[in-house]
Amino acid sequence: MTGTNRHFLLKARPAGPFEDSDFELVQTPVPVPGNGELLVKVTHVSIDPAMRGWMNAGHVTPVDIGAVMRAITIG
Repeated sequence: MTGTNRHFLLKARPAGPFEDSDFELVQTPVPVPGNGELLVKVTHVSIDPAMRGWMNAGHVTPVDIGAVMRAITIG
């Protein structure tokens, strides 16, 4: 399978309204599944208020700077 895998990285912790500079879109080749693995194409992504808390350093499970923003997805 060929294509592009897109994911958003958290570049900075937002202070106030989100800015484009708080995130980075990274595109990589779609990986080839190995033995016993499968590849799922995400068709829906949940964008919800909990994400704002995950971006705060004081959150119990914060998203690290440079890490992929997590979300609930359907594929």
